[in-house]
Amino acid sequence: MDFSKTQQERKLFASRLSVMTVVAAVSIGTNACLAMVLVGQSRTLIVPTIPAEVSIDAYGAADPLYLERFARDASFLFLNRSPETLLYFQREAQKIMEPTAYQEMLKILVKDRQEAMRENRSQAWFPNDFYVDPKTLYVEIRGVVRIEQGGQYVDAQNKIYALTFSKNGQLVRLRSITEIAADESRGEKVKPIQLNSEG
Repeated sequence: MDFSKTQQERKLFASRLSVMTVVAAVSIGTNACLAMVLVGQSRTLIVPTIPAEVSIDAYGAADPLYLERFARDASFLFLNRSPETLLYFQREAQKIMEPTAYQEMLKILVKDRQEAMRENRSQAWFPNDFYVDPKTLYVEIRGVVRIEQGGQYVDAQNKIYALTFSKNGQLVRLRSITEIAADESRGEKVKPIQLNSEG
């Protein structure tokens, strides 16, 4: 048996193993750096109450489209009302609102349900313009509320609603929805739609 040859093979194996260990360590370090860069640039797909994919970035900045669609769905939830659906609205509102804000809204919903049942009144909401400020988590919606009583159309009113949101990590919740006057409107984009009289 040639010990010197075996010794040389062991040294060669040891040096190759050392080189491979260094290469593996560099590869792991490189992958860790790339992973950190990708996490910083990644986006998480979320579907809150809307039927389309919308993303928020890795730092949690709110997407204007996300806020607009959330506001749209929240406005439909709160402003399309009838005596038969208000209990459903109460349950759904609890899912999307801040807990303290929901307690205040619940009082309003209960009172409105009692009045709607007494008067056999319902209302439908038709939004037609949005203003979104993602930095302050604020959305304004302009639209028309149509009111029916006893199955008969009785009134239509132009309304503007302001919605504020809170954000905790990637969880966005509705903080408030309130009617505002036109002179309180923040957004220049919130203006009536001008219909073309020629068609």
